[in-house]
Amino acid sequence: MKILYCSVGKLCLYISYIVLLYFLLCAWRPARGQTPYTLQGQVLSAENQEPLAGASVLLRGTTNGTSTDKNGYFSVTASEKETRLFLSFIGYRSLDTLLVLPLKKELVLILQQDLTMLEEVKVSMGYWETSKKLSTGNISKVTEQTIEKQPVSNPIQALSGRMPGVFVQQQSGVAGGGIKIRIRGANSIASGNEPLYVVDGVPYASASLMSGQMNSIMSGGSPLSAINPSEIASIEVLKDADATSIYGSRGSNGVVLITTKKGKAGTTRFNLTADRGASTVTHRMKLLNTSQYLEMRNEAYRNDSKVPTAGSNGYDLLQYDTTRYTDWQKKLIGGTAFRTNVQASLSGGSKNTNFVLGAGYYKEGTVFPGDFSYRKTTGHFTISHQSEDGRFGLSASLSYQLERQRIFSGDITWNSLQLLPNAPDIYDKEGKLNWGPYTFNNPYAYLIRKYKSNTHNLITSVVASYKISPGLVLRSSMGYTAMQMGENSSVPVASFNPQTGILTGSANFGNGSLESWIIEPQLEYKKTFRRSDMTFLAGSTFQQNRFDKQTLAAAGFTSDTQLENIRAASSVNVTETVNTQYKYNAVYGRLNYVGNEKFLLNLTARRDGSSRFGPDNRFANFWAVGGGYIFSNENGIRSQWPALSFGKLRASFGTSGNDQISDYGYLDSYSAGSYAYNGMAVYIPTRLANPGYGWETNRKLEAALELGFFSNRILAEFSFFRNRSSSQLVGYPLPATTGFTTIQYNLPAKVQNKGVEFEMSAVITENRKLNWSVSFNMTVSATKLISYPNLQGSSYVNRYRIGEPLSLARVYKAQGVDPKTGTYRFLDVNGDGVISSAGDQKQFTALVPKFYGGVGSNLRMGGWQLDVFFQFVKQNGYNYNSSFGMPGTKNNQPVQVMERWQNQESSTAIQKFSQNVSGETYIPYTNNQSSSSAVGDASYIRLKNVSLSCQLPAVWTRAIKIPDLKLTLTGQNLLTFTRYSGLDPETQSFISLPSLRTISMGLKLTL
Repeated sequence: MKILYCSVGKLCLYISYIVLLYFLLCAWRPARGQTPYTLQGQVLSAENQEPLAGASVLLRGTTNGTSTDKNGYFSVTASEKETRLFLSFIGYRSLDTLLVLPLKKELVLILQQDLTMLEEVKVSMGYWETSKKLSTGNISKVTEQTIEKQPVSNPIQALSGRMPGVFVQQQSGVAGGGIKIRIRGANSIASGNEPLYVVDGVPYASASLMSGQMNSIMSGGSPLSAINPSEIASIEVLKDADATSIYGSRGSNGVVLITTKKGKAGTTRFNLTADRGASTVTHRMKLLNTSQYLEMRNEAYRNDSKVPTAGSNGYDLLQYDTTRYTDWQKKLIGGTAFRTNVQASLSGGSKNTNFVLGAGYYKEGTVFPGDFSYRKTTGHFTISHQSEDGRFGLSASLSYQLERQRIFSGDITWNSLQLLPNAPDIYDKEGKLNWGPYTFNNPYAYLIRKYKSNTHNLITSVVASYKISPGLVLRSSMGYTAMQMGENSSVPVASFNPQTGILTGSANFGNGSLESWIIEPQLEYKKTFRRSDMTFLAGSTFQQNRFDKQTLAAAGFTSDTQLENIRAASSVNVTETVNTQYKYNAVYGRLNYVGNEKFLLNLTARRDGSSRFGPDNRFANFWAVGGGYIFSNENGIRSQWPALSFGKLRASFGTSGNDQISDYGYLDSYSAGSYAYNGMAVYIPTRLANPGYGWETNRKLEAALELGFFSNRILAEFSFFRNRSSSQLVGYPLPATTGFTTIQYNLPAKVQNKGVEFEMSAVITENRKLNWSVSFNMTVSATKLISYPNLQGSSYVNRYRIGEPLSLARVYKAQGVDPKTGTYRFLDVNGDGVISSAGDQKQFTALVPKFYGGVGSNLRMGGWQLDVFFQFVKQNGYNYNSSFGMPGTKNNQPVQVMERWQNQESSTAIQKFSQNVSGETYIPYTNNQSSSSAVGDASYIRLKNVSLSCQLPAVWTRAIKIPDLKLTLTGQNLLTFTRYSGLDPETQSFISLPSLRTISMGLKLTL
């Protein structure tokens, strides 16, 4: 039965209050006493000066409007001396202009033809920019309008479900937590599947500086969380060979281009955005209450023919209060995380020089009990200049972010699911942590094991260009990034049960830094002849990264107040130290041809060099060819198919590399030994050299069809892709007799990602009263290992399988509960009468999405705008059978276990209760945790985002001296429809906080 993850009553009540407030603010109109003005004019087409009949004419901030007649004329009455006139017509670009009444002469307004912005919408490939119409590559894009409608702290979250071929999965609901993104699947077995992130032309680190040994609650963290979503103008994802090959090895797993906002010519404007929101856990599992738990425990003893005693085996039945009940999910993860977001910017400039200066503050609490928070302070400055003659151009960008995380080191989500419903109270009568009779694992002890981190992040970029002659431009981009992180985790004595006898505390201290610089000189030449355009680009890349990290473990603190003072420790040990340097050089070239506005050709070549390989294998060549044919521009096509307004066929094929492995892996390495020889320190070998391995190679193939109908009111795109990655970089296992466990190696295995992508957008209606558009995208993909020489004889035989995805669950085939014994039974594959992992764990279940996508709707009526977006994913995942303790032991359980076996007439999928972890039921239970019953449907449909905004009427905003004021109401992760039996089908974890539901209300004004 489907589960609806929401408190419908409360949600509806909150929405009702907020909508009522919106109605009062937006629907109210002050009395008008101004003299009416008659506004008359004609609307013409820019292409042939023909009148446009039926064009929509609307006075901004009002519901007053009209449509043009058959000769393109209109007449409308305005009550304000200053008014904004908005014109729209299907197939043409909208026009928004400010008028001062009365007019001295009749208006003549010209609208430009708009192929649904195929020409106007620009897509970036990092090194150059083109239009959506002329692009030969596969590029998906979201703009600031989409990003600003989502109350997210990490900009990558704004992509979830909105791009075909791009799968985003949140790893933890904690702010700043880990996020996984896969562009067209995983290409590499072991060497890394992260895309390349580029911010304003500067590569951005995807590796986290966070130390896993200090902090598990963040699920590794995400460096992208430092970037302020409010500063972003667009995010583009490059997917196919034509789009990514210009980045060579760095673009093997796709490229994510983040472009920040730039200034525009015009008067200086001040923009302020502020919102306040609240987040809660989307869903809590239904667990046993006290009476159900006691029933389970007592039945377990009866099944085992045992009697509980007051000792360690039955204290929960005989020592704990059997009338007490605590909803631990509500107590530990049932709080409200309040969110505050304030962003301000100043922008403006002339036609030659413009600028943007912005700052932001973001704070988000947690749903855990206690005063914990995530804070982010950001600043951004961009300036662009062009000389009067247009030959010299210069732009510079500087962005700074400070992240401060104040939380505890370990997630208590698992505690909220496992703690006994009749467990003692958190505090004793004296207000101290209660450790209860016998062993009560007090979860509040983890809350005082604090974790703190401060992250400083600087991103700078400069682009200078000079036009040597018509068509010939010399350009150079330079960038520098610096990320520094300091962290501290502490384990005070107060967090231990006094019965353990632990009298000293401990702490960990970490410092990490990552610096990167890049210089890319380029020469571009453009030539137009007859009806053809040709562009040639040549350039080179010089990049260097330096990574430093050190972690210290301090012990022996006699006072909990001194845990952040490393000098107070009695012993300090270095547990981690890293100091590496990565160098990358490349030369590249690109030739682009556009013939007769129909024939498109794009040739790209690049030679890369990486310091991560031995001297003889550092350089490799990568290339791609992309072509397109705009068949809708052929003579007679539109006359034969009048509904067709745009049609393009495109295809691409090429190669890219992968060097996402550790630095210096081809060299021997040594570490200090823990013993001495003749009183002298010794070093022991820790890595075996292999200078012979080289680049992992990815070959990408794509074919696509793009269509537009009815003046491009309907746009559709079908894409087929196939990526094959070979020469897999893995740590190849070695026999123990060699003294090493693995050696870096090019495994002759091939991984294939194949699938189809479909996206569509449609304008349902567009007039002066109502504008409604919808969008849809879906990706159906399959990842599989297509070859692996001698897989059966390798140590990976139990991990991978030919013809199956890389992410597999290797499980027993569950066959329900034996009606005679009441225990789980499984298929005996080899028929030896014994269930064993080697002989019977032969079933493989894929743990990758089968298909995913999203459906969106944009509805605009007057000053109101409503955006609704649903995300859907079809997938399998681990359910509660994989994680919870054996039913009958001292652990809480999902309510489903009450449908257990009780006698030989029982027909159930849950085995009988037992408290004996060494009895006859325990082995079947542990086998069941690795069986097909532990993997189930984790598909879901989620109301990912709802955004309601109201542009206040101009007559009202002028009264308060604010030209532009908008009120907003946004929601994220509002509803989830799923059959998944766990906390959250997205995170699929019982030990990490699930994703949160957020409702936020704010305003946006311009002065």
